[in-house]
Amino acid sequence: MNSCYNTKKGFTLIELMIVLVIIGVLLALLYPALQNTIEGAHQQRCANNIREIGAAMILYAKDNNGMFPNEETAGKNFAQILVDDGYLPNDDSLFDCPSNPAIGTVANPDYTYLNTDAANPYTIYTSDREVILHCTGNCHSGGENLLNVAGRVYWERNAGYE
Repeated sequence: MNSCYNTKKGFTLIELMIVLVIIGVLLALLYPALQNTIEGAHQQRCANNIREIGAAMILYAKDNNGMFPNEETAGKNFAQILVDDGYLPNDDSLFDCPSNPAIGTVANPDYTYLNTDAANPYTIYTSDREVILHCTGNCHSGGENLLNVAGRVYWERNAGYE
């Protein structure tokens, strides 16, 4: 019998430990990229929700002499106005920003409506620089999605964020 051949089968403990360390290092390198990808997907879903709400608001305004929903007059929030008047489906997920830990609903949306000045409400003729809707709080890392009066959704970085 030739002693040059190793007849032992399997791996040694050292070999298994080296493989586990290499896998751990690779996972540690990939984790930040995975987190950025997940946040990017949440940010995009939030932007799509705001875009759909914005389209409904513009349709509402065109049917109501250019006026956006008025929460004070109606006695309910903008989401309930749009759902009750048939401009949006009664779907809570539409008013839920996936990056916000609170669950948004029609009754309590994750988006802040800025058309609250009863004396000078926004209309479709207001300057398109005016923001009418945005994410509530600081739910996205580094910025937030905004909706202007013209229906454009855009991302804006928070001041001081690099």
